[in-house]
Amino acid sequence: MDNLIDATYFWGELKVTGLTDPKTLAEFNQFIAEYEADYLLKMFGDKYPTIPSVLTAYLVDSTKKISPIANYVYCKYQDNNRTVTTTVGERNLLQTNTTIVDDRAKRMLAWNKMVNMNQIVHQKLYTLGTIPNGATPINYLNDILWNLNLHYKPIILANRSVSIRLFGGIFSMKYKEDFEV
Repeated sequence: MDNLIDATYFWGELKVTGLTDPKTLAEFNQFIAEYEADYLLKMFGDKYPTIPSVLTAYLVDSTKKISPIANYVYCKYQDNNRTVTTTVGERNLLQTNTTIVDDRAKRMLAWNKMVNMNQIVHQKLYTLGTIPNGATPINYLNDILWNLNLHYKPIILANRSVSIRLFGGIFSMKYKEDFEV
């Protein structure tokens, strides 16, 4: 499957330098492929070996170049590149005229924006209930929600809402009577 996003999604707060170098760009594209697949598995579960385009359409704004996938990849890329593995262990590479700074606030902002976008996507899919997908429509509760690889399975609360924990965010959605449980 081709990547849903590319290096053009990494601008503004998600800017990654050095992507004009072909070697760096090729490595970054491999990183996108690995962590995009990881994100999609966490976002939609393992029922679909290939995510239907009807679902991915909720994740990618190709006009504005915004996607929660980009935020996820950015955070993973930053985590991965904080140090370099050498023959004598993990090291920080020092470059001239640079200072190491604490990037936790910036990574946390990117992660929190991703969590908010994820909540919007799940809320939209939950509201739709059944998502048109050619001859095999997708039922959000039965085909996605119950198949997520969550540490905590979805909970139906007494007030008739569904609560899930995903990417560190807790999403609650009003339970619809017409869904099968």
